[in-house]
Amino acid sequence: MRRNLFIPLFIAFAISSCHERLKDDGHTYNKEYVVGSIPSTDKFSELSKNEEELDSMFNAEDKYTDSLAASNPIYKEKAVLQQINDFKNNRARIFMTRYTNGNPGRGDSVLAFPCFCAIENDTLYMSMVVGFFGGDGLWIKLNGKDFESGYLTYTDDVKPYKTDLSDTAFYGIIYVNSRFQNLVINKKPTFKTGQQLSGHLTFTTRNYYEKNIGTQLDTAYVAGRLYFTCHTRSSGGKHRWGLD
Repeated sequence: MRRNLFIPLFIAFAISSCHERLKDDGHTYNKEYVVGSIPSTDKFSELSKNEEELDSMFNAEDKYTDSLAASNPIYKEKAVLQQINDFKNNRARIFMTRYTNGNPGRGDSVLAFPCFCAIENDTLYMSMVVGFFGGDGLWIKLNGKDFESGYLTYTDDVKPYKTDLSDTAFYGIIYVNSRFQNLVINKKPTFKTGQQLSGHLTFTTRNYYEKNIGTQLDTAYVAGRLYFTCHTRSSGGKHRWGLD
């Protein structure tokens, strides 16, 4: 009788431990992603006004490329690439707050970013990065059942950043890993091209440091959440975070 009772108790404990390890409380680093239902995905499926404008812009470029492809075979490959890159199916909606010296910025910024999802060997890289002569964004890396995520920021004209106080150098671009993270994906990744994936990430990054006026050094981090959807494709030799 004791043995029969032990088995269901063990199973219940194992399930409880798994849920504890994958809980989304904003203060846990979950190493593995979850395949399941995405919260409030119906809101993400409807494009915002800003996203509709971006989608129209991408569609206009697609039509122009298609017209070139019809008359010149050299553009056919690019036309296929544009179809994969259409904004509606390759986008992210990011809710992000930047904290400087413990103080939050002005509310929760809502940003619409293109989402680039590339397969490289057995790894899936997702990047949501925007900027000209500087910018920022988020990235997710999936391998097997595990994932990593983080924030990157860069500038072209100065080198104000570093991620380690003991480092004497400053950099024009930094990659800041998440301190806390939780990722839910709508289906199991195949790690092959041609799969449409959607997901929801909550994150809080580790600290990074930025030069301010004079010798002052600000301590910063970024926290928030994002929804994404993307069509997986080959990396094609591009920078893994889509900056090239």
